[in-house]
Amino acid sequence: MLFFVDWAGQEERMRIHKFNLLGGEHKIQYYKGKELKEFIDVLLLTIMKERPDQIIFDRTGCGQPLFDSFVSCVNSRKSVKMLSNGMLYYETE
Repeated sequence: MLFFVDWAGQEERMRIHKFNLLGGEHKIQYYKGKELKEFIDVLLLTIMKERPDQIIFDRTGCGQPLFDSFVSCVNSRKSVKMLSNGMLYYETE
């Protein structure tokens, strides 16, 4: 599974496009909030639940701070790590 995250800054809304590459499905999850931390928390919970293989960010405009904060948050955890190309690696139990 691949996630693509973009940001509609004027609407204060984040979109998470979820692509199932094997099944050919595409779903979009919208989240509206006020604070960057809210978006990071939602995104982190979503990846821990759905465990995509890769996450790609649209880094234009407000997307760059979202990306920077997310990478910092993810890589401070032990349960998941993210490489510069967006590949995600999860700790196995």
